[in-house]
Amino acid sequence: MKRIVMIDDEPLVTKGLSRFLGRHGFEVVVFSDPVAGEQYLHQEPWDVLVLDLAMPGRTGHEILAALSDEQAKRVVVLSSTTTPSTIAQLQARVAAYVKKPTTGSALLGVIQTLGPVQK
Repeated sequence: MKRIVMIDDEPLVTKGLSRFLGRHGFEVVVFSDPVAGEQYLHQEPWDVLVLDLAMPGRTGHEILAALSDEQAKRVVVLSSTTTPSTIAQLQARVAAYVKKPTTGSALLGVIQTLGPVQK
């Protein structure tokens, strides 16, 4: 089973998406606190990270910068940021960029394109 870590400070977003992904066989660990979520990433195994960019305390950009290039390839950025240059920079490093708002099925489709996790 793939373990998805979701770091986003919007409970309405994470609640629906995590339920949807859970119903499709994923273990979803949700953090509304980006600092706690980042600590988890460095202490526990995970397969996919769904990461918001704009959060209080620690931004998604800061969390992403602390990940290795290999880990970044397993990151799906979920954000309402629409600046083309920002999106292009993210897409050069992460697996995917998904614009908020999104649906569970759209996010699932992106996660499924990542394929099996390399252990």
